[in-house]
Parts: sequence; C-alpha cells; structure tokens
Amino acid sequence: MRDFFFSTPWWVFVVIATLAVFLLVSGNNRQDKPLKLAGLLVIFLGLVLFIVSYVVDTPLEIARRQTSQFVNAVTSRDAATLDRLLHTNASILSWNKPDIIYGAKYYADQYGVKSGFITSMDLEEHDSLVVSKIVVLSTHEGGSMPINTMTSTWELNWWKTPSGWKLKDITPIAIGQNELPRAKAHFQSKPPGSSP
Repeated sequence: MRDFFFSTPWWVFVVIATLAVFLLVSGNNRQDKPLKLAGLLVIFLGLVLFIVSYVVDTPLEIARRQTSQFVNAVTSRDAATLDRLLHTNASILSWNKPDIIYGAKYYADQYGVKSGFITSMDLEEHDSLVVSKIVVLSTHEGGSMPINTMTSTWELNWWKTPSGWKLKDITPIAIGQNELPRAKAHFQSKPPGSSP
C-alpha cells in the first residue's frame, strides 16, 4: 500500500483524470453542483497523490537513483561521490571502503573506462535492505583493455542507516566472459598501490 501512495503508477493518474473530467462535464451538463464539487474533489485528491508520489522517495526509488550515481561515479573517477554513497564497512570480497574508492579509479584508468551504462536493473526490497542486480555495458578507450565494450554483472546491497541508504556489499557476478569465481579474482587481494 505504501508503494501505491509514494510510487503511484501512471495509469492511476489517467483513471483519476478521466473520472474528474466525467464528473465535471456531467455536473455542468445537468447543472448539478454536488456532481461538479465531486469532480473538483477528485482533481484535488489526484493532485495531492501526485505531489506525495513525486516528493517522497521509496527505498526502491532511492536504490535505483543511487545505483546509477554509483556507476557514474566509478566511470568518472568521482571519489567524493563514491565516499558519500559507500557504507563505512563497504566491501568487495577482501576490499574495504578505501580500497574500493582507490581501486575504482585505478582500474578505470588501467582499462581506459570511458563510460558505463546500466542495461538492466532488478531491485528487491527486504526491510532495511534493497538488493540491486545490475548489468553494466562499459566503453573503453586506450588503457590495457583489448576490446572497446564489455558487460559486467554486479549485485549491490543498499542498507538503511541513520545517514541514509548506503552501499555496503558489492558482489561481482560476471566481468566480461569471466563468470564466478574468475570474476572475483581481482578482488581477492588489495588493488596495486593501495595502502595496506
């Protein structure tokens, strides 16, 4: 029920608008004030529902937006955004938060990451956790990447904290043609040059 009010489907607004127009036109044709008032009331309630749905973000909407921000931060080497989005205890296997921030820039430079586009995103909400499973198409220019485009699949766990939703657990599912466990090989040891 919460998702209905805070993430209202578009078709609900179409139904509300149709009902409001019907009531207003019928009330006007019959010169029926209560019917016209009912039409105005439906318009008012529709506007309230639209404003609430627009202003209040559900956990799924927050996770969707922040997942996109995370991918953009990795491809643009934006350490400040990564730091803001990551949980204090964030991890990718043996990497901790500082390793993730450093490793994102290091490997983006090494492999010449130019951009990343999320081609698929599935979200599941479990109380104070939202799991985001994404497929990212990255483009590469220069660096040591032998190809120009590559897909990778990831699972991101967003946890609700007192300071908002934070990305805590990052799990590589597949990187290019490498399925698990080969996809995890990069993250079994610290990124080269990172602090111990």
